Amino acid sequence: MEPVDALRVFWTAMYEWERRALRLTQAARPAILDVAPLVAERMAIIAEFCTPKRRVYSEPFSCGEPTQYDPANEEVLELVTESPRRVVVHTQQRAGFENCRRYVMRRKGDRWLLDSWQWLCDGKWDRGII
Repeated sequence: MEPVDALRVFWTAMYEWERRALRLTQAARPAILDVAPLVAERMAIIAEFCTPKRRVYSEPFSCGEPTQYDPANEEVLELVTESPRRVVVHTQQRAGFENCRRYVMRRKGDRWLLDSWQWLCDGKWDRGII
């Protein structure tokens, strides 16, 4: 699978997870939903599609509207190959947050995994939380 294809599969998995998590959270109101199973599902997606490293801010539960990832509204603008094992995918969100983003993809064996992403804010790149 090519880097952009791998990134789109990740976006889709996260988009579907966040939409479902939001529906479950809203349906549970006014009660408080046990989010532990949802957090475990999200962490499984991250384990499958992202490089293995500690991601401090990925563990708390968060979902909302608009979703963080939306494959239908994120346009790939450019793919920059920095090395045989590292590429940067530049995108533009066409709805929701409407951010310019860049995703760092790393090749591990025969797979491309998301390592990090950033978004352009006031002319500088800020780290995104996976």
